[in-house]
Amino acid sequence: MAGDARILTLPFSFTFSGKGSVDFNKVLRHFDWGIKDSPVTIDLTTCDRAHFQAMALLLQYAWQLSINGCSVVFKYGVAGMGPTKMLRKMGASRWREILMEDGRDFEARPGGKTFALRRRSDVQNTINNARNAINNYELGFPDYLSYIISELLYNVTEHGRRQADVDGCRVLVPAIFQFGYYTALERFSFIFSDLGVEIKAHLEQTYSFPSHQHAIIHALRPNVSGTFRQQSESYAAKNNAGLGLTYSSQMLKLLKGDMYIVSHDGVVHISPQDVTSHKLPHKWPGTFVLINLNIRDTLGQSVDDLLAEIRAKAEEEVEGVTKVDQDNTLYVNIFNYFGKWAEDKDAAISFRDRHVLPGVAKGKRIDLDFSGVEAAPHSFLNALLATPIVRLGPKAYQWIKVRNALGAIREIIDGVFEDNLPRFGKR
Repeated sequence: MAGDARILTLPFSFTFSGKGSVDFNKVLRHFDWGIKDSPVTIDLTTCDRAHFQAMALLLQYAWQLSINGCSVVFKYGVAGMGPTKMLRKMGASRWREILMEDGRDFEARPGGKTFALRRRSDVQNTINNARNAINNYELGFPDYLSYIISELLYNVTEHGRRQADVDGCRVLVPAIFQFGYYTALERFSFIFSDLGVEIKAHLEQTYSFPSHQHAIIHALRPNVSGTFRQQSESYAAKNNAGLGLTYSSQMLKLLKGDMYIVSHDGVVHISPQDVTSHKLPHKWPGTFVLINLNIRDTLGQSVDDLLAEIRAKAEEEVEGVTKVDQDNTLYVNIFNYFGKWAEDKDAAISFRDRHVLPGVAKGKRIDLDFSGVEAAPHSFLNALLATPIVRLGPKAYQWIKVRNALGAIREIIDGVFEDNLPRFGKR
């Protein structure tokens, strides 16, 4: 049975712009992700001012409503004005076909600046089209733009990969890359957006975090996101060196650009001066990255020089972290100590008291590898972990690493964390 009809009326100004800052809540607060099986009208007639990057998110919101079983229509305003004009320039009139038809992109035309991406094979064509569009501004296409764009496009096609059922059809949900050049400001704005796995969920195959912003900050470290394996095709081989996000964010700092990473309710801002983060009151069910780059400040920069400086810093950090980790980590192969069925509660208590708790007392991090373990009941896992979790407090989420655990084991471990850190809620 269909739900009641819903209307999303865009405000007069549909942008991220705040008073000298970027405010994503000005856009995200209008998205109700819980609407299902209802007719939805997106009313553009009252909106006078919008940014292309905000409109890209609106299109993905319409896709998500379609995935939720809603019938979505746009109520357009005057053809040559506001967001109606912007959607036409984006080539988005057939937005639903772009979702439903594998391989369909935003309407091709010279100078297009909005692209749908589903696979790694889409990346090079998108970069070539972006290069052609930017060259139309007679600015040239600096090598560092190619580098930054390619790294982030590969990220959205790997980490943003998602399949969904729409009207009985299985579809590969596209990510969106959109950019614009603001002549008066001599500034480029880029957005890379997906409805795929969030950063926290992706990294928690190996790490644990108390919040989404903590996970995003951790993803900025070298050799983080690409250093572990999962069953999905994108990670079956170690193709990602874990440096793409590190290099692109560090390059933007050197270029005096701004990068904003939003995943679920976490946002991290990488500015030329520092890295700040906070929690958003309204979520995005996936990840998007917004970049603002003043081209007049950066045209003379050499990508080789930038990469050499960043690579040296990253290698120094990796070497330092590796040595510290080796010295300050207690690595435990659960299979070697407890076998294929890790069920002996008394053995868990003994091991905890002889190894884990002394390690915690010495400030060591605990690295638990469950490779080859097929079963571990709650009694065993609680005996092994409850006391260390209580002693570590909320930092247990980051100090106790769980890797290669089967889904049922991981769920029990999550429950042990939640039971012993009740004030901090679900992970």
